[in-house]
Amino acid sequence: MTINKGKTNEELVNRYKARLKARKEKPVEPLEKRLTQGGENGLVYAVENKIFLYVNGNEDLLIKKRPGIVKALCPHKGELYDGGRYSARNTLSDATITKYFLIDYNTLCSHNGELYSAPLKGIYKISTDEKIAERQDIVLALCSHDGNLLDAAGRTVYHTLTNKEERKLDEVIYSLCSHDGDLYYAPGRKVCKVSFRPSMFGPENTESEITERPDNVLALCSHNEVLYDSGKYGLFTTHSDVPIIPSKDIGAMCSIPPELVKKILEERSQQTQLINPNDGMFTGEDDDYNIPKK
Repeated sequence: MTINKGKTNEELVNRYKARLKARKEKPVEPLEKRLTQGGENGLVYAVENKIFLYVNGNEDLLIKKRPGIVKALCPHKGELYDGGRYSARNTLSDATITKYFLIDYNTLCSHNGELYSAPLKGIYKISTDEKIAERQDIVLALCSHDGNLLDAAGRTVYHTLTNKEERKLDEVIYSLCSHDGDLYYAPGRKVCKVSFRPSMFGPENTESEITERPDNVLALCSHNEVLYDSGKYGLFTTHSDVPIIPSKDIGAMCSIPPELVKKILEERSQQTQLINPNDGMFTGEDDDYNIPKK
């Protein structure tokens, strides 16, 4: 099923405005409450150079501020990591985990107990600083799917460890995501799904377009059994098209386990910062960041 296929940008924007109006009329239960009571995963996202833990979309917890745009977020072995032009770091401790600086780290991925990064065209295993693959185009996405590590560089998806081409498309692929047993990818403004289903003739590979956005889809995330996508248009549920954080430039996001959510909440309990993503103003004070009062 394709939700927005064939619609113009104006039609897409008007649809988002209508859904946003409906969302405002319906109160949203704070995610922080559900996390502490129900043990759900937490959703972490980045607006430009700031990293947040989603609470309710109106007031979200500021975790960290970086010197450059955050392009990658990834949980790994009980820790949260982020990456951008400033290097790749442990989000909470600020420890740098890579040796290269002033190079874009567009993606991070946890796969089979190892954390992988992709500065420019190379793909590295961070624990050993071993380069495991090199591409002709800049690597924009890494994904652990069905026991395999995949990467997207330019218009091509590769099996990272074997260098085998998985598929070649007509547009640049910005994100990959494993969700509910299927592989999702984002060529340009679209979100597409590749399904592998058994049949009497062997595994069948079916491809379908799920939705189209008014701008490039920069990130995909499987979170609490729901697929989300984000970009300059905000953050939406992919299949049902519900606006979670509209009209904000969200270039990275990830789902983190409850234990990591609790760790973040405990660490920030003494200096909690809340932000209204709709107006960009903070509702708390932080002398280090010179955050203005609302």
